[in-house]
Amino acid sequence: MRDGKVDLRHMRQNGLDFDQLRMLLRQHEVFFISEVAYAIFEPNGTLSVMKRPQEEAIKRKDLGLDTFNEKACLSYCLVENGVVDRTSLQMIGKDEAWLQRLLEKSGYERLEDVAYAEWKEDEDLYVVPQQRNRREN
Repeated sequence: MRDGKVDLRHMRQNGLDFDQLRMLLRQHEVFFISEVAYAIFEPNGTLSVMKRPQEEAIKRKDLGLDTFNEKACLSYCLVENGVVDRTSLQMIGKDEAWLQRLLEKSGYERLEDVAYAEWKEDEDLYVVPQQRNRREN
């Protein structure tokens, strides 16, 4: 990932899919891809991650807070390689029409144009567009 954008070409060259990427990111306490500024897949198979500055952790004690009421939310993969993950949609209580509206709002009318779409409660849909070969454009 460079400047918050997923490099699909390098992912494929390294034999990574989005499930593997998400697992490696979770090892760095990253649960939403859009939190990442840079991620480098190292030769030894590990992932080095730099979070966006606004996503860096601040401890409650640093703010002088004893309690914190915000609930933790997981992100859900809703589309991968143009295919809807119906199980994830069902888990969040949404349907494909809802997903299509979100995709259209983000500028994607066709599922084939989406390499990956991730959703988290109270967040915008995070979409990685398909990278087309120059001959396809």
